[in-house]
Amino acid sequence: MRGNPRAAPGRAAARLDGERSRQRILDAAERLLAERGFSGTGIAAISRESGLPASSIYWFFSSKEDLTAAVIERAADRWVDGFSESDAAPVEGDIDLRHFLEQALAQSGSRLPDFVRLHMLLGLEGGQPRSDLLERLHRVRERARRLVAAAIARSLASRHGAAATAVAEEVSLLAMALANGALLFRHMEPAGIDVGRLAPDLEAAILALAEQRIAERKP
Repeated sequence: MRGNPRAAPGRAAARLDGERSRQRILDAAERLLAERGFSGTGIAAISRESGLPASSIYWFFSSKEDLTAAVIERAADRWVDGFSESDAAPVEGDIDLRHFLEQALAQSGSRLPDFVRLHMLLGLEGGQPRSDLLERLHRVRERARRLVAAAIARSLASRHGAAATAVAEEVSLLAMALANGALLFRHMEPAGIDVGRLAPDLEAAILALAEQRIAERKP
């Protein structure tokens, strides 16, 4: 017996409608989380903002924590994917540190990247989110850290070879702290920062520390 020729197109249309609904929920949750934070954003509010019933939200996401993690993961993907349209492709080992910092600042403009802003808001709120949410947030940070470490290693490789990779891993967390601090400061004082010098100064500080760590390792 032949199948219904309309069945496959019908399933495709249903999947498309489902994905549109999912994106509407994520968009609404992202707006509300940015305005109200995690504690102040409930499923009922997301339902009203998205125009979809709560049952639809729970169809796609098992909990508010699951939805929040998905919002931050999508924002991080959007930020990293922006590098693919620039000279600094988001591939580990193929990133120039100066370009990485310049593109990060250029993408951010005078505001924090969405995933950094949401992540900070969640971290500053009282109470502890569930461990599965914390684990997913850790994976977002780790993805960004690996990109930073790869950029540092590439900048050091011509002078230090294999030692560059180990030191880059060690320095990458501080590099992220410096970059996040610079983004936050720039967000607070967008008119008072020389953006043209910010990326080179960050690069110089990060590489100077890396060079110091390499020198300390030598017998």
